[in-house]
Amino acid sequence: MARRRRSPYRFGTPSYARHRRAEFTRLANLAKGRVERAKNPEARQRAMQQAAAARRGLRQIPLLEAIGEYRSQLDRAEQRIFDSLPLAVKAQELEVDARYPEGVPPDAPDPFATSPRHRSASWRLHYATRAGFRHRRAG
Repeated sequence: MARRRRSPYRFGTPSYARHRRAEFTRLANLAKGRVERAKNPEARQRAMQQAAAARRGLRQIPLLEAIGEYRSQLDRAEQRIFDSLPLAVKAQELEVDARYPEGVPPDAPDPFATSPRHRSASWRLHYATRAGFRHRRAG
């Protein structure tokens, strides 16, 4: 069995997203060919599951690209905070930033109430702009 190739790129960068797109496309094409060549139903089922997993990965690529773009706008300290968050919380951070680009208004409900575990990191990333001490890198 072939070993999975390790990505030489840092997670969250645009080059990582490009690498993952190529990797998932390759895996999807291999699995599709395996489905067509499979003789017994178990092998066919496994190949179909691998193809479906590769397609799910390909659907996630635009999110990875958006995360890489958002991450590149942060300074180094905020990048460390952002890198420590799970992918779902990063997606939520992107959604909140798109909905409230100037900061969350005081009369709006708390957008981070659904993820209390990572609330402090999300607060540091998003609410710091409203308090006036967040510095974005000039892009």
